[in-house]
Amino acid sequence: YGPVNPLFLPVTAPKSPGFTAVILTYDRVDSLFTLVRKLVRTPSLAKILVVWNNQKKPPPPSSEWPVVNKPLKVIRTKENKLSNRFFPYDEIETECQLTIDDDIVMLTPDELEFG
Repeated sequence: YGPVNPLFLPVTAPKSPGFTAVILTYDRVDSLFTLVRKLVRTPSLAKILVVWNNQKKPPPPSSEWPVVNKPLKVIRTKENKLSNRFFPYDEIETECQLTIDDDIVMLTPDELEFG
């Protein structure tokens, strides 16, 4: 048999439509909440996954988070590593991911949709 030309490999459908926003955060809650409010205005957003990288302080209680119309999950990490944003979390069910820091708040829904 030998190598297979990639043009003839089976096409697989994406896991789920849309994209998952993976937000790496440490302790900038105000900018995190601002970013969450902006992200949920993007039509193709499927889910928000917040990677809480601060082991010394817990994330805010759910009652303090913005009310959003998309699933939002917070994952607490065991170590404060920048590479935690690239871990293949089981909660990521989309083929497309937007990995973003909590302090990037200048994006608009149109820019995210274009991307």
